[in-house]
Amino acid sequence: MIDKKKPDIYHDVANPMSFHLESTRNSFHLKTICEPEGAGLLYGGGEYPVGALVTLEAQPSSSRYVFDAWYYQGAVFSHNPFFTFLLEEDLEVIGRFVPSHE
Repeated sequence: MIDKKKPDIYHDVANPMSFHLESTRNSFHLKTICEPEGAGLLYGGGEYPVGALVTLEAQPSSSRYVFDAWYYQGAVFSHNPFFTFLLEEDLEVIGRFVPSHE
């Protein structure tokens, strides 16, 4: 991950002049997607300041579903429906629900 709190300095070997770039980014976006759509309610998505602790919460919308896991880029992020972590970049996470076997 890129440390967004530190400025970047770039050097061009052909041109020894260096320049200094600073990121003006002071927040990250957390997008939550429910799968299947309508199977549950997701809380915690939104815009957060850099370095914020974020809590995700997933609740089934009916007794027909149970929470499976949070997924990020196709891999399990957490099986806990209540999950707190440090948001260090823009993220898109999926809260996946599966049919309950009542």
